[in-house]
Amino acid sequence: METIATGPLPRDREKFLALLSAARDAAREDGCAKLVSVSLSAGAHIDPLAVLESIYESTERHFYYEHPEKDLALAGAESVLEAAFSGPNRFTKAAAFAEGVFANAIAVGEMDLPLAGPKLFAAFTFEDEADPDAPFAPATLFVPRWQVSSFEGAYVATANLLVTPEGDIEAQADRALAAHAKFSGFAYSRTLPEDAREKSNPKSPSDDGALYRARVQQALAAIGEVKAEKIVVARRRVFEMSSPLHPLHTLAALREKFPSCRSFSFGNGHNASFIGSTPELLVRVSGDSVESEALAGTAARGTSAAEDAALAAELMSSEKQLREHAAVASAVKTALESCGLAPGPMPRPRIRRLPNAQHILTPFSARRSAETNLFSLAGALHPTPATSGLPREAARRLLAEIEGTPRGLFAGPIGWCGADGCGELAVALRSGLVEGSRAVLHAGAGIVRGSVPEEEDAETLLKLGALAGCLV
Repeated sequence: METIATGPLPRDREKFLALLSAARDAAREDGCAKLVSVSLSAGAHIDPLAVLESIYESTERHFYYEHPEKDLALAGAESVLEAAFSGPNRFTKAAAFAEGVFANAIAVGEMDLPLAGPKLFAAFTFEDEADPDAPFAPATLFVPRWQVSSFEGAYVATANLLVTPEGDIEAQADRALAAHAKFSGFAYSRTLPEDAREKSNPKSPSDDGALYRARVQQALAAIGEVKAEKIVVARRRVFEMSSPLHPLHTLAALREKFPSCRSFSFGNGHNASFIGSTPELLVRVSGDSVESEALAGTAARGTSAAEDAALAAELMSSEKQLREHAAVASAVKTALESCGLAPGPMPRPRIRRLPNAQHILTPFSARRSAETNLFSLAGALHPTPATSGLPREAARRLLAEIEGTPRGLFAGPIGWCGADGCGELAVALRSGLVEGSRAVLHAGAGIVRGSVPEEEDAETLLKLGALAGCLV
């Protein structure tokens, strides 16, 4: 990516037009469009989710990703450049697409600001293939026209323009400059839209408890026949609401309820959004480091400090839970090593507490190499045994038989990357598809020898309830 770090240039229309004209000449010479990205400070404070709410259109793509513990939030709306891929090499295709996008990008403005420059937003379904009429392709990547980010107290507004050999650069310049003027002094509405003043009352959700317990029994039978060591069986629960849902209002409720999780929303531009608040990171590339983690093993939270500690101690001493977690941690470490990274000795597991549950966590870190690629790492790590099972391929085949319905984006990687190769992908857990007044929520549990169907049923209901309580 070519970077031209110039503060005042984008605000000067004539100079901006000269830049776009040069980009158009380069597009004509190279025979391909050029991505021109303009980044400027968005002032003293801006909330990317509030901005996205204000420009949200259900018929346009959107993306939101927030990790409060890192003080990071990214929002994007409309698509200026996108691609979709399928098949077992979809991660390799995604990596090649990202390389091409950034190789033909020109970044201008205040490039010393954190998260300045164009970002590529990505979502991958759990399966390598999807039906043609599925809400999302197996791999969907896009660069937004409008992008707002915050990181450690810095707020940045970015306009991404696709300059084609025959493009109307004057209209593009005027639109980008007007948008930057708006974002620099953004005025928030203090009132909610009429349909968001009161929470929708859910009609009776479909209750598949008996079916789910039967599927757990089916998984246990396969494990007993030594077809797999572990199978993560997911379930869906459908909520029909009495009024239309707004995905970003539900997301706002989720991020308030789960401040330590990564909250996300990915809109397909056809009235459907996949939203969630996940506790699990798949992979993060930042500076010279790579991070990943194993998150497997679940217990409820207690109503007092003593009960909470007792439940955590029981979790950390459970042979079944520790066996399940160790398998996931070992697989993550092996996947990182297969990409040429050296994560070092296995760290000691610890407890990660969420408002509604607590999990066993093992974090991993390694030094980034010159060959490190975010999407290639994701391809090696996905799916982890925490979302599929062991052995991985055998578990995936069994899941197709046991679950019967494709998971879509549930348990797939979702996140973003930049031109410097930095970015992160989370595992899309505690999530669901929102479309009109209908919400299809997902949750799963790891089944191993000794699992009890009634207990796994209760665990998934615990996870589903956390998301269902935020439907707005």
